[in-house]
Amino acid sequence: MADGITPDDLRPSIVLFETQKFAFTHDRADNAAMLQASEWISKKEFERLQQQYQKLEIASEVIFKRSERIDNILKSSLDAS
Repeated sequence: MADGITPDDLRPSIVLFETQKFAFTHDRADNAAMLQASEWISKKEFERLQQQYQKLEIASEVIFKRSERIDNILKSSLDAS
């Protein structure tokens, strides 16, 4: 495990909505069922989850990088809608 990262830091999964300043968290059971899905709307909780996310992001290493071709496909798909 990376320096300063504990197994507790890896759970729950975090989805940040930076512009709107709210977050969702969830965990998964061994059978992939979603558990404990929560919405966090308070500024304090958003900032706490944002710090946890950033701690993981700093310690992360890119293994697979999305190709420019996929980026172009996604962009053209968004432009078409």
